Order: sequence, then structure tokens, then C-alpha cells
Amino acid sequence: MQIFVNPYGSEIISGYIAVNKILTFFMLIMIGFCQTLTIFTAANSGAKQFGRILEGYRFCIRFATVYVLFLTLADFVFDKQILSIFLDAKKYPDAAGFGTSYLKYSCIMILFSALKNVNESILRGYAKMKLFLLSNFSDLFFKTALTALFLPVLGLNSFWAASAISTCIAFLLSSCFIHDHQLIFRIKNNDG
Repeated sequence: MQIFVNPYGSEIISGYIAVNKILTFFMLIMIGFCQTLTIFTAANSGAKQFGRILEGYRFCIRFATVYVLFLTLADFVFDKQILSIFLDAKKYPDAAGFGTSYLKYSCIMILFSALKNVNESILRGYAKMKLFLLSNFSDLFFKTALTALFLPVLGLNSFWAASAISTCIAFLLSSCFIHDHQLIFRIKNNDG
């Protein structure tokens, strides 16, 4: 992705790096929840407590949704203040302009990224590593391919648009894996 950003100059590179740091920071709480869900799933599948896995999954989906709504609100209200942690808008106006728009439009990506991570936690907990890797790498593949495809048409908007679409695709793929392999939805039948 850095190769695609570099031709736009140092200010856009700074804005891109700043937004990615912010997005990574935003996702830290979800990453912690997802790591816990992986362990929770593995332990409860070993104990044949499938109903508990479903409860944990539903809790994480609800938490992710509420958390991302909170982040979206904070992002739209305090976008300039959040970005100012990493950038001086007066000194680097192009970086700040790109950064604030990228940050605002990344809210879709944050939601689907959180939900994708929850699904991938279930895949890891059931030791479905090939499916987990396929889901995870599809995000990276589509983000790179779509950015390259969109750049001539959308310019700088390609970065957030490609991220949002690729994360949606990876979320749908991980959802299909969970459903097709009946990792969540068969639980009702197994636990009575």
C-alpha cells in the first residue's frame, strides 16, 4: 500500500501513516476481545459447551457494533483533534485534509473489520486455520488490488474505498466459512 501512497508526496504519506496509527489504536480493544474469544471458543469446544460459544459470539458481535458506533461518533465530532495527536494541521494542511477525510470514511471499514475479526476468532478457536488465513489474506489481496484499480479514477479516495470494500468482502467470506462449516449455527442442535 505504501507504494501507492508514495507518489503523492510526504504530506499525504504522513496523513496516511497517521490515520493507520489511529485505526490500529481504535482496533486494540477489539483485538483483545477477539483473542479472548479464540481461547474461549477453543476451551468450550473441547468441553462440548457449544452454547457458551454462541453466547460469547453474540456478545462480541453486539460489543463490536456498539463500540464502532461510539468510535464513529467520536470520529465525526473530534476528527481534527484525534488527527492532531499525530499531525500539525497548520504546518501540514494537505496531510490533515487527507487524514480527516480518510478517517471519516474509514468508519465502514472499522465496523466490518471488527465483525470480521470476531468471525476469524471463531475460526481460530475451532482450529480452522486454512479458512482463517484465506479470510485474512483476502482482505489484504482485495485492498491492494482495488486500490490499484481505483487510483486512476478516485485518486486519494481510493485508499478508504478499497479498504472498506475489501474488509466487507473478507467479512462476508469469514461469515460464509462459519455458516458453511456450521461452527456457530449448529450449536442449538448440539446443546439442546
